Amino acid sequence: MERRTRTTAVPLLLAALALIGASCHAIVDLPLPAGAVLTTPRAQYRMWWELASQCAGVSRSFDAVQWYVVPGAGSIPTSEGDLDGAYYRVENRIVLAERVIDTGRVVRHEMLHALLRVADAHPATYFQRRCAGIVSCDGPCARETDPAPVDAAAPRVAPSALSLNLALVPASGALHESNGWYVALVSVTNPRATAVRVALPPKGVGQYLSFAYGDDCGSSTLLAASETIDLAPGETRAHAFDHRWCGAAGELVASGAVGGDSTPVRRWPIQP
Repeated sequence: MERRTRTTAVPLLLAALALIGASCHAIVDLPLPAGAVLTTPRAQYRMWWELASQCAGVSRSFDAVQWYVVPGAGSIPTSEGDLDGAYYRVENRIVLAERVIDTGRVVRHEMLHALLRVADAHPATYFQRRCAGIVSCDGPCARETDPAPVDAAAPRVAPSALSLNLALVPASGALHESNGWYVALVSVTNPRATAVRVALPPKGVGQYLSFAYGDDCGSSTLLAASETIDLAPGETRAHAFDHRWCGAAGELVASGAVGGDSTPVRRWPIQP
């Protein structure tokens, strides 16, 4: 009887140790990239965090995130190859290559990971739908499949047939808390009860004119690889243009466009 008990206990003990080992491995982050140093988040990051939080529909503490930068780096090595940044879920850390610390869509990509508390995946519902254009989605992110693609047979419409809008973040125009940074959001909304495919005009070989924005401090145009922006009923797709105010207090005059069709011209009082 005693011998049988010992024989049974050994494999049970080994199984328990294996489970403990697996659990320990699962709750430990990989080492940070060589040269990564703890840093203070830049002034505009809190504003960018709120923007990512709004598109995701998820609220978490900005102050709970630890920020690291790799000085002088153009990219950082990760398990998925060389990337602009990485998120470490267990310790809630974001690491960025120095080259991208002021690149809003890249920084917000890592913020979205932190908001979702997901490090090893890019849920397409968030990265390719809800926050498309607000965050970057290249490389491993772009390889994930959209779980709810719009029917390819949906009618094609011109951007002007839908609702085009231009908004400024912060809406107050008070830029002192963001060190002069602001975000222009150019958006297109499908108000219809059926899906549509927004037709974009060609702009060179394999490129199509998508979102554009211009103001007193500069202009930017996005060229897309897809000839349509697919929108479900009631869906809005936006693109974020990150700018830094270039003058003294005054008025910002801005305009946006989708597929060459313009939004109304907007004016905001700016307080740097």
